Amino acid sequence: MGAVPPDQTSYAAALSTLLARRLLVFTGKGGTGKSTVTAAMAGLAAQRGLRVLACEANIHDRLPALLGGEAAATNEESAQIREVAPNLFVVNLRPEAALFEYGLMKLRSRRVTRGLLGNRVVHYFLRVIPSIAEVVILGKLLYHVKEEIDGRRRFDLVLLDAPATGHGLSLLRLPQVLLASVPAGPLRDDMTWMNALLQDPAVTAVNLVAIPEELPVNETLELGAKLRDEVHLPRGACFLNGVSPHRFSPAELRTVAAANTEVGAVAERLEQIAAQGEAQEARLRAGLDLPLLPLPQLFVPASAHGPTLVERLVEILAAPEASPGTRLTATGSR
Repeated sequence: MGAVPPDQTSYAAALSTLLARRLLVFTGKGGTGKSTVTAAMAGLAAQRGLRVLACEANIHDRLPALLGGEAAATNEESAQIREVAPNLFVVNLRPEAALFEYGLMKLRSRRVTRGLLGNRVVHYFLRVIPSIAEVVILGKLLYHVKEEIDGRRRFDLVLLDAPATGHGLSLLRLPQVLLASVPAGPLRDDMTWMNALLQDPAVTAVNLVAIPEELPVNETLELGAKLRDEVHLPRGACFLNGVSPHRFSPAELRTVAAANTEVGAVAERLEQIAAQGEAQEARLRAGLDLPLLPLPQLFVPASAHGPTLVERLVEILAAPEASPGTRLTATGSR
């Protein structure tokens, strides 16, 4: 028994609004499927003809595998922009590589930059300066948002699989924090344009990823409020991940239980999970002033979990009414 699906027009409109931005950030409690949702949105954007860069923030390479590409052999390779599909590129924002690129832009000499960053004293101070790694990671991300080649943007859309809730929020609010304390100079100039990009609702949308369980929903509601009231960053949508659809009517449950007690208990448990998911979805709808974009729970062979799952999600995002099960709630990709 399927529930009535949400308004497909508003669902499609919310996705189109997101894809009109130039930077989409995805954050939420760990284990909610941020990487999978990021990959699916990157795949959808590339399918629509946008030139897309999907970024990770100094973590194990997950996006290439999810998008059907090869994982990098080394950290140095992962820090290079690589094309994994037509119109679709990936990069891991490694602080050492980002710092070298920043130094090269300022010094305009590879030899001088290597010499300076290779100096052990300078290297030591760079490591102990608070937040330097986060500064260069965020700087590289935002540089690609505004990067141009021959007067045209290099990428139409940049996506970030951001760190989990607390760390992700700290990264995004870093320019605001530094602007309150950094004196006039090159660093302050950089924080100014970075902060302007992050706070521009025509450019940036911070998206939440949740699963329909009490603690992740609590954290998602808190994060949405902090982004709106404390950090003042433009928010996009909330992707609800891992909600099971209803499968049986009450009459069907009675029939199954009468035929086989054990199977009936399993069916009853599935309905309980679906009901619990509905309750948590209702909490999000009531507590978040954001579009809620659910996706159906999916099951794919473990051997093809990454790209197969993302390809199916792209299909669902492109045509959510075609989703089996009907509630358009999010995938079991965690």
